Amino acid sequence: MVTLLLPLLLSLATSSIKGSSLPKPSFGPSMSMNLSDLYSSITNTTSLGDGGSSGIDPRFGVDFQLGGIPLRPVACLMNAVNAMTNLALQVFSGNVRPIIARLRDYSDVEIRSETSTLSPGLTPIRYILWGIWSFALFMIQHDAFQTMRLALGFNGVTVGYIRVEKPDQQSLSLAGRTDGSSAESLNIRSDVALPATAPSETLENITIASNSTSLSLTNTTTPSNAGNLRVFINPIGQRLTIGEFFIPILASLDYVARFPSTSPVAGFIVHPANSDTWIEFRDYHGQPRREAPFFEYHLVTRTLGALADHMANLEGWREAMIVMQVNGVSVGDGWIRKG
Repeated sequence: MVTLLLPLLLSLATSSIKGSSLPKPSFGPSMSMNLSDLYSSITNTTSLGDGGSSGIDPRFGVDFQLGGIPLRPVACLMNAVNAMTNLALQVFSGNVRPIIARLRDYSDVEIRSETSTLSPGLTPIRYILWGIWSFALFMIQHDAFQTMRLALGFNGVTVGYIRVEKPDQQSLSLAGRTDGSSAESLNIRSDVALPATAPSETLENITIASNSTSLSLTNTTTPSNAGNLRVFINPIGQRLTIGEFFIPILASLDYVARFPSTSPVAGFIVHPANSDTWIEFRDYHGQPRREAPFFEYHLVTRTLGALADHMANLEGWREAMIVMQVNGVSVGDGWIRKG
């Protein structure tokens, strides 16, 4: 069994930089996107009051302007997953200052949000999350992995912006600093950390164990792993296209973001519209635990980010079985499947 250590997804930062201070690349004409494909069929789950489906508020809309500069597909989608993972751990109905999302291993792509003049300083988290989900799906469906700018609207009023771009050299140099000069970075870019999650929502480490032939859960816990999430991923079954792999992960992040992070998971299946691939999560072997540790939504959120990171490192997208352990106790399992 091969054991890999996945760094915590902490590349998402808030920024007080005003959009007008950023370089403005040229973009093409504005065009609207039909957001019906952002809906997913949800089964065996707690009702969200939408008749068994998960989708965005129908009053929300997105207009795209394409920049035409090619971007690496996996970098676009990994940064989208990272940003949505971090946002999903926040309060869904809350607000956030402008964000910059850029993973160190995929630093050739950067996601930025900007506020509108109607809501200076803050943007609802759900709008940014839906905007990221929108551009990722647009890129996949249209094979349009390129720079772009999104205007986020609600009831016909612009409520914020998202830009997907190549980072400037100053951003890259700061991201690559290893001298611990965080104060200097803050002075230059005015970046501050996201609000800290509550201790009960924070996990020290995430460990991924991958086995290509079997999924063994024996003798996997050591004292150093106590209190940590361990994710066992067994990549078996059919190979998937990049879209077949990422669409259900992004849809699932949108879904779990709606629940408080420490709420117990009600087993669910997310089957995105116009997708042959789906994801299921449930209590381990379908048996809810009666004592701690419990299967909570923040575990699913972090596991979805871990699944994307792990498969990207394997340089291949596959169906997979997933088991989640906390304190050496198996609390949940799941699958990503096609068909």
